[in-house]
Amino acid sequence: MSCEFVLVKKTRSALELMPAAICDLPYEGAKEMLLVDEVDSKVFLTELFEAMFDELPSPKRKNNGIGGITDELYSDHKRKY
Repeated sequence: MSCEFVLVKKTRSALELMPAAICDLPYEGAKEMLLVDEVDSKVFLTELFEAMFDELPSPKRKNNGIGGITDELYSDHKRKY
């Protein structure tokens, strides 16, 4: 199965590796992302994702069973009040 296109978050390293990349929207109201041209090159995609890895935010934790509040939101709430 092949993909026709790949969009990635605009990061410093992605822009360095793809300075002429076209920006596109994954859906209406979303932030612009970079269109990756070299979707068939495993070498390039690996280089791109490894370069971007440290610039991407950590995933937020899902429901931890405390009334549907995530750990991160609950921690933020405790710090504010």
